[in-house]
Amino acid sequence: MDDLFNRKFDTSEELIQQARYNYASNGYALSVKDSKKDRYVVLCCDRGGTYRDRRKFSMENDKKVSSTRLVKCPFEIRGKRLEGGFWILELKNAFHNHDPSTEMSGHPLSRCLTPKEIKDIEKMSTAGIQPHHILSSL
Repeated sequence: MDDLFNRKFDTSEELIQQARYNYASNGYALSVKDSKKDRYVVLCCDRGGTYRDRRKFSMENDKKVSSTRLVKCPFEIRGKRLEGGFWILELKNAFHNHDPSTEMSGHPLSRCLTPKEIKDIEKMSTAGIQPHHILSSL
């Protein structure tokens, strides 16, 4: 993990991708908390934060039971762009207040398709390959 903080990255996208890959192999998923184009990016644990009830109505007696996976995890790393155009990572808070995940499919980010996978799906669909064969090839 220390190698991640001693590297220089060409782009913020490369920095984010490498950080997510390294932490996913240890059971943690990262999401972008804040960013400013060509200046900085702040990555946090995807279990950081608190649940915000966005319902527009109130249920006084019939309270809806809701749950959340958010546990106010304080983990945070910051990527910043140097004058030479390179990006570096700084560790702001290394502490996670929860155990690592054994199954990454529980994290929403791990269920998203990459741009390469989307292109592959488009090519296979255009070629007339059946969906169950496309799914098995992914």
